[in-house]
Amino acid sequence: MDRYFRLYLTGVLICFTLIFSIAIGLFDYNKGQKQMRLNHEKEIDMIGNAVVRSLHTIEKVYNLTDEAIGREMEENAETLVQKYIENPIFEEWDFEALKNEFGMDVYVIDDTSTVIHSSFEKDVGMNFKECCKSF
Repeated sequence: MDRYFRLYLTGVLICFTLIFSIAIGLFDYNKGQKQMRLNHEKEIDMIGNAVVRSLHTIEKVYNLTDEAIGREMEENAETLVQKYIENPIFEEWDFEALKNEFGMDVYVIDDTSTVIHSSFEKDVGMNFKECCKSF
C-alpha cells in the first residue's frame, strides 16, 4: 500500500505541477498579448499624430506658395493688360514667348468663359461653363 500511495502522490504532484505551469503560462500569454496590443495602439497613435503634423505642414507650404503664385499671377496680369493696351489683337501675340517669360501657361478667356487663345493649344475652345461650373 505504501508503494501505491507514493505513486499516487507522485502522480498528483505531477498533475498539480502541470496545471500550475499551464495556468502561469496562460496568465503570462494573456498579459503579453495585452501589452502588445497597448504597444500597437501607441504606435498607431504616434503614426496618426505624425501624419496629421505632416498634413498641417504641407497645408502651410501650400498656403505660402499659393500666396507667392497669386502675387506672381497678379504681376503677370498687369503685364498682359499693358500688352493688350499696346496691341489688342490676340492673333499677333506670341503666346509661347509669354509662357516662357512668365513660366506658366497664358490663357485668354472670352465673356462666355471659353478659352479663345492660349499657350497650351489643346485648351483652346474649352468652355469653363461646361467643365467647371463653379469657375
